[in-house]
Amino acid sequence: MKWTRLSMVLIAGIAGALLLVACGADPTPTPTPPPPPTATPTPVPVAQPTEAPAPDPTATPTPDAMAMFEAEKADLLAAAQEEGELQAFFCCALGDGTADHIRGFEDKYRIKVVFSGGSSREQAPKVIAEREAGQYTLDVWSGGLNPAIPTLIPGGVIQPLKPLLFFPEVLDESGWYDNRLHWFDQPDNEYVIGWNGSGTTAGIAYNTDLVDPNEIQSFWDLLDPKWKGKIIIRDPREVGSSGTTAFYYMNEQLGEEWLTRMMTEMDLTLTSNARQAAEQLALGKFHLCMWACGREVQRLEREGQPVDDVFPHILAEGASISPGGGAFYVLDRPPNPNAQKFFANWFLSREGQIFAQKASESQSLRTDIPTDGVNPASIRNPDVDYFILGSQTDYQEQLESALTVVRDALASVGK
Repeated sequence: MKWTRLSMVLIAGIAGALLLVACGADPTPTPTPPPPPTATPTPVPVAQPTEAPAPDPTATPTPDAMAMFEAEKADLLAAAQEEGELQAFFCCALGDGTADHIRGFEDKYRIKVVFSGGSSREQAPKVIAEREAGQYTLDVWSGGLNPAIPTLIPGGVIQPLKPLLFFPEVLDESGWYDNRLHWFDQPDNEYVIGWNGSGTTAGIAYNTDLVDPNEIQSFWDLLDPKWKGKIIIRDPREVGSSGTTAFYYMNEQLGEEWLTRMMTEMDLTLTSNARQAAEQLALGKFHLCMWACGREVQRLEREGQPVDDVFPHILAEGASISPGGGAFYVLDRPPNPNAQKFFANWFLSREGQIFAQKASESQSLRTDIPTDGVNPASIRNPDVDYFILGSQTDYQEQLESALTVVRDALASVGK
């Protein structure tokens, strides 16, 4: 405790009074006025201990708070180990790489991670059907904003994640891109958090034998007639590619006009199969691939095929960050509630996000971890002000408007 001059004077006075009583002094001395009921608003510390206010989530925990956290964490881990396992669904790139990297978590914490991968679009109706039959088989899910926001939240499939988070390093927003946690379920901001923060340059894959990327400095350059019939795209009406559509629509330099002209003027080939699109790009059947072709193109590039999904420059209309398949949420009525809570906190911690980066090769939205194992194409440029898709309060409304434009435009040309 820090002693002040005022404190010393008070103590000396009290000690003197006690001494007089002990020596038989007048038993009725002039009473000392009682201290005021509330502390005077001065910078002098109060001598009596007072209850500390609850720490701000982003503040550095005090030693006592850290001890309480460690105790809570240990109790939770013990309960999770008693359950023995975690049931997870990991979409997309995370699902592809989890088997090679999750062993470290299992060995350290003695919790078995039973996971499946694939498409969130295909997983959602399966999980909904199971729950309608009274089967609750999943604890956590890493996937896209769609189907989480339009389907899983309204259907009561996922529960609020925010109340489960208590690791200080997770809640410390200074460790995250843009100094904030990235919640994507507006306006609730408690169900769906983004962890994938890979930056993009153009979001366009190309055949390196057929395209000089320097010819394309703006998205408007893609409307040049020379590209007509030479572009294959993931169907933008489907889950998994809608975020790209939102970027084009919400970008003030592109918007409805650019989107409509792209759909109607360029004789696009649409596919639901990203791997097929990438393979046809590599064969030279198409010059460009757009709307979420990158992951499959990267695979073919590693195999030596003449394809690339990284432009050497950012186009005039800017670049974006989208969680893609890298949003995280927890399910209602989990079979392993303690393992669910522990894993959710661990996954968003530094250790967990290092795992996520290695498994997915995508850069995390955490800024306090190294980028070892991240695909160089995914690493954000610190000099670029990225447009963060999905974090806008009206994102879902804007996305629906964008999809309406796309549907109407494609229908007008018989697609």
